[in-house]
Amino acid sequence: MHDIESAGSDAAIEASGETKESSEGPLSQLGRIISKTSTQNFGPPPDGGWFACMQVVLVHLTVIDTWGFINSFGFFQAYYVNTLQKEPSDISWVGSFQLWLLFAVGVIAGRATDAGYFKICYLVGSAFLVLGIFMTSLCEEYWQFFLAQGVCQGIGNGLIFIPTLTILPGYFVKHRVLAMTAASSGTATGAMIYSATIQALLPQVGFKWTIRVIGFIVLAIQTINLCFLRHRIPPRKSGPILELQAFKDPTYTLMAISFFLINMGVWFAYDYVPSYASTYLNLDQETSNHLILILNGPGIPGRLLPALIADRYAGPINMLIIFSLATGVTTFAWAAVNNHTGFISWCAVYGFFSAGFLGLFPASIACLTENPKKIGIRMGMVFSLVGFANLIGPPVSGALIQRMNGLYLGAQIFSGLCCCIGGIILVIARVNKVGMKLNMRM
Repeated sequence: MHDIESAGSDAAIEASGETKESSEGPLSQLGRIISKTSTQNFGPPPDGGWFACMQVVLVHLTVIDTWGFINSFGFFQAYYVNTLQKEPSDISWVGSFQLWLLFAVGVIAGRATDAGYFKICYLVGSAFLVLGIFMTSLCEEYWQFFLAQGVCQGIGNGLIFIPTLTILPGYFVKHRVLAMTAASSGTATGAMIYSATIQALLPQVGFKWTIRVIGFIVLAIQTINLCFLRHRIPPRKSGPILELQAFKDPTYTLMAISFFLINMGVWFAYDYVPSYASTYLNLDQETSNHLILILNGPGIPGRLLPALIADRYAGPINMLIIFSLATGVTTFAWAAVNNHTGFISWCAVYGFFSAGFLGLFPASIACLTENPKKIGIRMGMVFSLVGFANLIGPPVSGALIQRMNGLYLGAQIFSGLCCCIGGIILVIARVNKVGMKLNMRM
């Protein structure tokens, strides 16, 4: 009986909309059709099943193409400094501007996804991302690299990442933290894939064709994802781009401030490990670039292990506190490393703890958002603040290195303080929410 009623209702809606559809232009009809097919509501989240798990894999692939490539920037940092003869702080602007755009564009993309335009965001973002990669292969001057890699890829990443991340809350509730963190571990997977690709191809075919091969890999993955990713949370058509009301929640505001500070410091190592190894430890360029793999390799267990504990026992915010403080302490310990063997060990430890934070903080925002239709906009607002942190953090570190005549101590202290202070603010946010109950899951 229900199916008959639904069919009758759908027929009535279709009949009543014929006149309206006929008066619409082709672009309006296309946008409405894409919006309708890309956002489907199939009832409550299944919390499992093959299709939900397939979405985790597809989001993982998206993170490979966005964050995985970004986490390989340490290679580009060292390569551009040597080939373009620019200061480290100048080169940092390419990577940091790309990160800023990923988060800043995410505000608009997150709200558009909430409104039902996921596929449009993903299609346009994929086009920008692939175009930016192929244009990078043609660049010769600093400003060209900035526009292709910093601006074009940054816009593409912003239109892809946050909309894709909002897919999983529609499929998972009980295992949401684990699902989102498993997907975000694509950061480590992608960094290892693209770093290994660069290491293998660069001596054989040169920079231009190495980047083009990466471009073809990204194009293939984005084509698959565009066909099979499905957003199931029903659209929220009305509402502002920004929901400033959210900042009246002290916990949300404190967490936003915390994430801002931690992200100012956490990316320093990912950008500067190869440069540090070659200039301070006197390692050759190939060995220095291998450290990117060592730094990112522990990121897979570093994301999955704390996610399992958070999902079953502690909650994401409790684990965030531990891993953000551990990241800060490990950054301070970097100053004591003065040999190759010790630096390899340090990279592995830092990669584990920093990955734990980076994997958990998007999931924590989703878990604090009671209305699933507002996950996109709330993630977008926090990520826009985080974007400014990523914009200024690495260049500040580069400027400190330059000011101290090549010494890394000032940048190491700055980054460690950012992570530790951010971790302390997370503790305050937790106390504000649940008090001093140490055994409270949050």
